[in-house]
Amino acid sequence: MINNTLTYQTPHNQENYIIQTNRLYENDLLQLFNKEILAIRIPDYYPLALCELSKQRLLQNGIQHYINAPSIGRNGMAFYETENDPEKIEQYYYRSRVNIEQIRQIFHPNFSPLDKLRLELQEAWASGANIENIHDRKMFVGLCRLLEPNVDFLPHQDIFHLDSKDNIRARSLKSQVAANIYLDIGNEGGEIDLWSYGFNDNIYPEMLDENSYGMSRSKLSAPTLSIKPKVGELVLFNGRNLHAVRPSKTVRISIACFIGYRGKEYPLTYWS
Repeated sequence: MINNTLTYQTPHNQENYIIQTNRLYENDLLQLFNKEILAIRIPDYYPLALCELSKQRLLQNGIQHYINAPSIGRNGMAFYETENDPEKIEQYYYRSRVNIEQIRQIFHPNFSPLDKLRLELQEAWASGANIENIHDRKMFVGLCRLLEPNVDFLPHQDIFHLDSKDNIRARSLKSQVAANIYLDIGNEGGEIDLWSYGFNDNIYPEMLDENSYGMSRSKLSAPTLSIKPKVGELVLFNGRNLHAVRPSKTVRISIACFIGYRGKEYPLTYWS
């Protein structure tokens, strides 16, 4: 693999890929933002009984699918789906507050796992944390995703400034972390595969399979690390590195957002 095709490379120590902890700490987040580790895991982040209750409500609420990744179910609209299209961007913002409230109602009268994460990010990070607003409009946060049995997430990268080209604020991110809290995951499959690198902005679009959001594993080396999440667990990893999800024998449900880092002196931001 040619080194100059890569960016966001994680200088990892093989014995210290992951921090496992019982709460969010600023120093742990800094290690992830600075690409010194591959992931943070917080088991039992959301109570098992509430995971089961919210899972049933989500299924009753109905699941739609990504516009540009139709194999993946979701409740709420991801900014990735807007594809730099002004009409889709307007649709996203028009629905953002409504989608936040609808997701929150699924967990009512309890805190949603994403509201818990938002509050704890504000408390853990000295400069605070806010909803992202790259267009001077608050974004949606709290996407629920559903992978049906035997459906996988192809290897891909999440790069905010490619989803919003020519946006200075999107490009100002130094790191983009994916946060996922798992409401249901079977005993077999569903592992998160993480690579310690990502392709640069010029190469990455060329690596994608035709008419697909992701790429074939045959184009890549073996993943650096695989994580098998547990129900109720919070997992954070660098979304700009390549990552994928293996198929599961049963339905896999999570609630997710991105966390943006611009420097220790700036507030964190989050969006879906």
